Amino acid sequence: MKLFVVCTRPFNRWWDIIFRMDSSTGCGDMIFSGHITFATLVCCALIDYLPELGVSSVGRHLWTALCTLVVLGQATIIIAARKHYTVDLVTGIYVSVLVYYFVASYFPDQDPLPHPVTGNTVVKTLHRVKVVH
Repeated sequence: MKLFVVCTRPFNRWWDIIFRMDSSTGCGDMIFSGHITFATLVCCALIDYLPELGVSSVGRHLWTALCTLVVLGQATIIIAARKHYTVDLVTGIYVSVLVYYFVASYFPDQDPLPHPVTGNTVVKTLHRVKVVH
């Protein structure tokens, strides 16, 4: 019963939220946040495929800023709700970005479809976009 009491006890000080690591007596098994991982993967895919949607450079920067704010806002809400430790969220963001770009570099788009409006075919490799007319 002591384990249940330790897991449900709220933090008394603000630095306990960031620095408290108490995996031996409970609640240390939450690595890593699936909600943050999903949000980060969606943002990576959205930002990566914006050129194929015909979005300008300014629009890509705006979407990147919006996605960053959404992920950071979600992380703030998750920490405030005390559902994950800070390290869970940082690990989720870090791992999901690494996995996304690892998969994108080893499995690039093989047969890109033409853009529905312009008719151009966008060949996408890691960090390079080439428009084929």
